[in-house]
Amino acid sequence: MADNQNEQSANGGLHRFDVLDQVIGRAASAGIFLDVDGVLAPIRPRPDETFVPEATRDLVRRLTERYRLVAAVSGRAAPDAAGLLGLDEVLVVGNHGMELLLAGEHDYLLPPDVIERVQEATAALELNPELRALGVRIENKTASVALHTRGVADEPRAWRAVLEAAQLQAEERDLVMLPGRKVVDLRPAGINKGTAVRRLFVERQLRAAVYIGDDRTDIDAFRALEALRSSSEAYTVSVAVVSDESPEDLLQWADLEIAFDEVPALLAHLTDARA
Repeated sequence: MADNQNEQSANGGLHRFDVLDQVIGRAASAGIFLDVDGVLAPIRPRPDETFVPEATRDLVRRLTERYRLVAAVSGRAAPDAAGLLGLDEVLVVGNHGMELLLAGEHDYLLPPDVIERVQEATAALELNPELRALGVRIENKTASVALHTRGVADEPRAWRAVLEAAQLQAEERDLVMLPGRKVVDLRPAGINKGTAVRRLFVERQLRAAVYIGDDRTDIDAFRALEALRSSSEAYTVSVAVVSDESPEDLLQWADLEIAFDEVPALLAHLTDARA
């Protein structure tokens, strides 16, 4: 566990959210980075069944009025994540850092030949007879592809088949396979949520940041904040939203752990101007 929480909790009387108060105090130069599924929206059997509660959406909107940057950092394609959130003032980082979308302006951070390799892998996976027979859902996100096993009849068998098929495509197309919460992402190497967070931190000249995530792909962002904290005067906090599916590594990199139903309270704390 990183040092911020330890320093802030030395006085046992402090509320555990007080670790965020230095970020609140630097709001004009701070960024709030929020994963979507599992943080702002509940995990559902299918991604198209999920939603962002209206109260949570209102809290995120209030954050945009106070902080220099509020960004939704999602594994979803950027337009999909933006549609789910429904807030044009929030910068959407999609595809695990490979897309940026703000107020309708959409950019891929990849050359066309790399996207072509992803599409070749996607086509091969869609033709895989075992994956089709098992009911694995294949989500084409243009710059990456996701294979979902949540809710299929035989999840353990489907998971093994997905890992095998994704590994084969990763080797043949020079891609990276990343397992998550009952989903495996296949994507190009070298760009992730951490590279996106670091890039935005520098470009927006931030001095403080909070990242809230719940899955393995968020570890890259936690590591990026840790590196920024170690190499500069930046104040950063990594918050893990824990569940029975949380990867152990996520908790090891977190400064603060909360449950999903505590997210609104944490966002409300961040809107507080006390500091």
